[in-house]
Amino acid sequence: MSESLGADYGWLDQATDNALGLAASEELAYIQSLARRLMTPNGSIKYWKNYGTDLRQFLLDDPPNYIVASAAEAECYKDERTQLAQATIERIEGEMFVTLDVETGSSAFRFVMSVAEAETKLVSMQKAA
Repeated sequence: MSESLGADYGWLDQATDNALGLAASEELAYIQSLARRLMTPNGSIKYWKNYGTDLRQFLLDDPPNYIVASAAEAECYKDERTQLAQATIERIEGEMFVTLDVETGSSAFRFVMSVAEAETKLVSMQKAA
């Protein structure tokens, strides 16, 4: 029996053919939930103070890539569905690209987020073979 990854509504239309408001697959719902975590400032949700790590905070301080990777991985592990998370950071002309390889009990995914001063977005996602 495979594990359910939950349900969500599509909102990452720039990365998929999924129009805003349409039901998302379980896999997309999981990736979207991780992406939201990595766009949300920690403590900004009143009743969920430990939720979120806004990756934009690392653009100004410019810490070593392993610090950013560690923070992204730690945030992914806060989602109980995540069994493995490995992040790789690449910086190109003031923009940071975060590649995350994540695994649940039933699936593995790779997704890439671009982080710039003005926005953070999910660039791509794919289910691992």
